[in-house]
Amino acid sequence: IFTFSSILIRPYLARLADIRGRRLVLLAATASFALLFIPYTKVQTMIPLYSLRILHGVVHGAYLAASFAYVADLAPYDRRGEVMGIFGISNVLSMALAPALGIWLFNVSEGSFLFPFTASVISASLAFLAIMMIGEMKPGLSETENRSLTAIIRQRALWVSSLALFSGATVYGALMA
Repeated sequence: IFTFSSILIRPYLARLADIRGRRLVLLAATASFALLFIPYTKVQTMIPLYSLRILHGVVHGAYLAASFAYVADLAPYDRRGEVMGIFGISNVLSMALAPALGIWLFNVSEGSFLFPFTASVISASLAFLAIMMIGEMKPGLSETENRSLTAIIRQRALWVSSLALFSGATVYGALMA
């Protein structure tokens, strides 16, 4: 439910980052991400848990959309692929290491979720403070760049690269599960 909400909202929040600026979306997403960890320690039933996971997925989608756009804006045009690849490693590396870290934090706290969630609030808060130190990125949209989502989705290159990423991520997700 986290992943689906993140996926569904991402194109709209990416557009918001184009219109309002990457930094604003990054700040809102990291602040929300940090604050949403707090109620997890109080959740006792599934409906509130699902609601939190949906909200967390939305802000995660906002962060990913704005951060990838921000990095792409910073990258020199002739090295954009390289820069995006290096930036993408940070996401994959965190997905590889974070489960072990979470289990370790859970075990250190003797089976209490309070410590891992507190560490998550602190980590997301530090990300918020780091984003406070960066400048705004709000590129202007030219007529050729201001295409509809439907026109973008019709591009064959998008489908080919998306299918390749989907295939790899599916295997990765299955292994992680």
